[in-house]
Amino acid sequence: MNYYETLGVSKSSSQAEIKRRYRQLARDLHPDLNQGDTVASNRFKKVNEAYEVLSSVKKRKDYDQFGDGWKHADDLRKMGRGRGNSFTNFGDIFGNGFSDADTFEGMFNRQPGRKSEKLMTTDVNISLKEAFTGTQRRFTISGRGSDDKNIEVNIPPGVTDGKIIRLRPKDLVLDVKIHLQKDSVFTVDGKDIRSKFNVSLFDAILGSEVTVNTIDGKISLFIPPGTPNGKTFRLSGKGMPSFQGNSRGDMFTTIEVNIPRDFSEVEIEEIKKMKAKRQDSKKVDD
Repeated sequence: MNYYETLGVSKSSSQAEIKRRYRQLARDLHPDLNQGDTVASNRFKKVNEAYEVLSSVKKRKDYDQFGDGWKHADDLRKMGRGRGNSFTNFGDIFGNGFSDADTFEGMFNRQPGRKSEKLMTTDVNISLKEAFTGTQRRFTISGRGSDDKNIEVNIPPGVTDGKIIRLRPKDLVLDVKIHLQKDSVFTVDGKDIRSKFNVSLFDAILGSEVTVNTIDGKISLFIPPGTPNGKTFRLSGKGMPSFQGNSRGDMFTTIEVNIPRDFSEVEIEEIKKMKAKRQDSKKVDD
């Protein structure tokens, strides 16, 4: 996890800017304001984790130098001194995008029979559409001299946020961690997808056939007469595919009824008459 990206700040941001951004996110994502929203809850936890590190001058300095390995900062510095200070950042050897923590772990947690392997990680951001269809990413890992490795990773359909795909190119173990970008239309809940769509007041009252966007195209949906605002419809099999499987989740879409604000005086009078008639009919029924 990139703490700067999590808070939406740059590496050069001041402590005051980081604090201000944290307060804004903490307020927007607070569980009391997002009850039942697991996505907001997970983001709230990540934001707090990021702020805990970046709000501390020392921890931030260690994080800037060692990435995810900031907790091992003292050990990593000792290793650097033991090598005669020939380098100050493990990224100088293995290139950008790979954390020093993973290099550190790879050096001390090698499995028997794989003595030359180095464990590294990289983060990949993909869109919801890419998670639905599957996609590819290519990396070049820079070593000393001309010893570069070109790596291609196939990301299968149905991959979820936080999923780690492990590769073993030659003498390297590479963990690719997937981060699902926020979509402007859809939210993901496991294999299910949730969305909202607008209908006019008259379509909600009289019923209508409307067009709804799904992750893989548009479909027609019939809105029954008298459909209330907030009504949720379930579209079976229109969710995300299962990871390396054949099934799909469902899509849940909730209507939002648009109330016009530009009624003419004549229309308002007609509505008043309708209201009066309904009130009179209720009195008769009572």
